Amino acid sequence: MEESIERLFVTLFTTATALRAFLRDLPEGAELEAALPEGISRVSLAGAAASALLRRGAIDVGFFARLTRKFPGRQRRIVEAARAFGIEAPPAESSDETTGPDERLGSLLVDNWLLQDVANFFRGRFQQEHAQYLDIDHAADSHRYRRGWAIVSQVESVLNFITELVLRDHLWVEQDHVDAWVGHDDGLDSLVHTALVRPKRLSTDLPRFRQRRRHILDQICVTRSLREVQGRIEQDFADRRGASDPMHSQVVYGTAGNLARSALIGVPHLPHPLRKHVLAQTSFAGRDAVAEVQGWIQRERAELFERTMPGGLLRAAHVTVAPIAALALMDSRDMSDLLRVTLQLRDHHAPLREWLGYYQRALYLEDPMALMECNETLASLETFIKRAPNLQEYGQMCFDLCAQRYADQPELAQRLDTATSLGTLVFAPKGEAILRRFLQKCDLTPRLEDEAVNGLRTSEPRASRTCL
Repeated sequence: MEESIERLFVTLFTTATALRAFLRDLPEGAELEAALPEGISRVSLAGAAASALLRRGAIDVGFFARLTRKFPGRQRRIVEAARAFGIEAPPAESSDETTGPDERLGSLLVDNWLLQDVANFFRGRFQQEHAQYLDIDHAADSHRYRRGWAIVSQVESVLNFITELVLRDHLWVEQDHVDAWVGHDDGLDSLVHTALVRPKRLSTDLPRFRQRRRHILDQICVTRSLREVQGRIEQDFADRRGASDPMHSQVVYGTAGNLARSALIGVPHLPHPLRKHVLAQTSFAGRDAVAEVQGWIQRERAELFERTMPGGLLRAAHVTVAPIAALALMDSRDMSDLLRVTLQLRDHHAPLREWLGYYQRALYLEDPMALMECNETLASLETFIKRAPNLQEYGQMCFDLCAQRYADQPELAQRLDTATSLGTLVFAPKGEAILRRFLQKCDLTPRLEDEAVNGLRTSEPRASRTCL
């Protein structure tokens, strides 16, 4: 019996940190945490946890219900383990209505189109055709589609996905459209099986969804020309003739649908780069702790590079890769290794992810004291970054600060780990050379490599996140 729970834990949880987090949330979590040894491997922890749960009589229907909610894609495996104990595990819930606010605060709704690009990249299917970027001319009250290379948005999709996988507790996707990428890559499928990526059925039949989408479309279609095209497309759908402008329908109508889902479930949204390009030209914004901290990191990195780069480099346009993506690319032997390295970074930055959850809760509750505390943390680290010539010196300064401010308090280690993670990201390499080396390992042709890097270098600034 104990072995079946141990095997179940090993199957479901990819890291010891994730297993410990699950155990802490159980009704007997405090006792379990005190009883389990530190510094042991994931497999050893699974055995120790199974033994401790059995001794406490904690293997019950509630235990399996929690596992089913956390891992809806592994329900059959959980049901088999439950039946060994004579327990019938409850069915997995796919509706967003069953999701509590705590889970929402650490989640992100990801565009299925973006994950389709990621799956193709992991399989070595690089986009070699052109893509259409929608450019809005506010002054002329018009718009046009500008031709670019699809490999640019594909690489950007991969970089964004890596970053969010490390910084978010869970990534949600609209369940009705996962066929675009599920089953195309074993690595991405494994993320669904372990519930790091969670398909959710988000109803589009509700009047409130249609009202929200209508409101968003009115804000996206900011020119007369966009409104005219959108009107024709909606009439086509009403007449069941299909879309007369498939590109506009995919880029604009699809964006509005995803944003409406995001608004209704209260989870930030990560759009496909072509959709993000449209949103960057409008006024969409939201309170997302991860996005705000990433913006802070980006500003600190820009100032750091200005202080340390030779003047000649400052006058040239260079790609600045998001720091988590740069670190993942730097440590990956090749494309097949990228997901493994990303999950290691996710495990390493677990304290930062927990702090981001605290920050997001403060934003959600509009808690002035908690927000002040989070902002003071960033302000203190900003001072150290300006004074420290390197990451090691920064680390010593952070240790001194934490030792003074949190002396004899249990959160010292967590605060220090968070500060260290933020410093690691700020001091990460700029990334263009790392990106080029990685693309070469992926066997991109020199032309596609140049198109990807040049496209990222010259692209217009994009909105970091959107959530209504």
